[in-house]
Amino acid sequence: MQRLGYQRWVAQGGDWGAGTTTALAQIMPPGLVGIHLSWQFVFPEQIPSNSASRKRERSTARSSSREGNGYFRQQSTRPQTVGYGLADSPAGQALWIYEKFQAWTDNKGLPEDALSMDQC
Repeated sequence: MQRLGYQRWVAQGGDWGAGTTTALAQIMPPGLVGIHLSWQFVFPEQIPSNSASRKRERSTARSSSREGNGYFRQQSTRPQTVGYGLADSPAGQALWIYEKFQAWTDNKGLPEDALSMDQC
C-alpha cells in the first residue's frame, strides 16, 4: 500500500476475504490501522435467548449450512472447475450471480421480488 502512496489504510474482507483480512491483520503490515469484516456465519458461543425468533434463526442457519453451501465447498476444493466457465462466459457469470441473488434474498421465487433490477 505504501508503494501506492498510502501511509495509513484499512482492509475490508467478506466471504472468503474475511479470512484473508484476518490473516493480514495478524501480520500487521506498516500503515494498516484497522480492518472491517463482513462474514454472515459467525455465531456467539452462548445464544442470548431461546425465543421463537432465535430458534427460527438457528434453524435457517443450519439449513443454509447443510443445503446452501455447495458453491463454498466447490470454491474451497476445486475452484477452477467452475472458474474457467465463469471467466469465459459472460452469460454463465451472469447466471451464476443471478442464482445467488435468488437463493440469498427474501423473495417469492425471483430475485426481482426482493431487489429492483438496478439493485441487482
